[in-house]
Amino acid sequence: MMPRLRPLSDADLALVRTLHDELGAGDGVTPERWAELAATQAWLAQALDVPHGPANSNETFALIRNAYDHQPLTGPRWWFHLLGLRHAAAHVVLTTPQGWFVAQVRSRNKDDAPGALDVAVTGHCGTSAPLEAAWRELSEEVGLQKTPAGEPPSLAGNDLRLIAVQDVEIRWRAGENPPFIDRERHWIYAATLTAEGMARLRFQDGEVSSLMLLGPADVTELARRCRAGERHAPGAMDLAPGLLHTLPLWLDFAARSPGFVQM
Repeated sequence: MMPRLRPLSDADLALVRTLHDELGAGDGVTPERWAELAATQAWLAQALDVPHGPANSNETFALIRNAYDHQPLTGPRWWFHLLGLRHAAAHVVLTTPQGWFVAQVRSRNKDDAPGALDVAVTGHCGTSAPLEAAWRELSEEVGLQKTPAGEPPSLAGNDLRLIAVQDVEIRWRAGENPPFIDRERHWIYAATLTAEGMARLRFQDGEVSSLMLLGPADVTELARRCRAGERHAPGAMDLAPGLLHTLPLWLDFAARSPGFVQM
């Protein structure tokens, strides 16, 4: 199992709850207030024993505020998830040339939704632009890259198509100690694998344990579960947040987009 952050004392939990009330998703946080929070961040990092927590705890995120951000505010991953601050994530929906939906099975070593079914590629943007992050995650998770001119592309058109942007709030673990609130802005891309791309699929970083190809009947059932918010179902795999929030949008896009397979 992945290491976890240390539980907080009652006093530190009360401090975190106060920050939840004050900061919300982070829309109104100023650079001055962000700087003032540095001492609190250092105190809570010690209380949580962050150095001995998950290896990715200190991955750097950028705060997404509703106003155009001339001065990006950044901080460690654990801080964003502890306080529920909005950050960016990229999701890539892949289909095969025959129209099969490609789903990933998340590694059981993931600290969130281990072993659950998810979209083919998903990951945090960190401080990268969403499209750059989407290509990075494609490379890291399934070994695909934008191919140079003259080489057979891994994706039809050698490109990713942005189909939607949405804000989501995932509070399934908000009542844990420490709290875990995931507020994300999802950039959702779609692409069709080529035969060459399917041959190049590789699990690069251990975050994906396997890929599954799903036909129309399976996708219809997944869509029903996603729209109902049914993460768990008897005899079926758990669904990860990325799939729950992304699949209905992709199906709506595919239904109104010529050239995409109707599921």
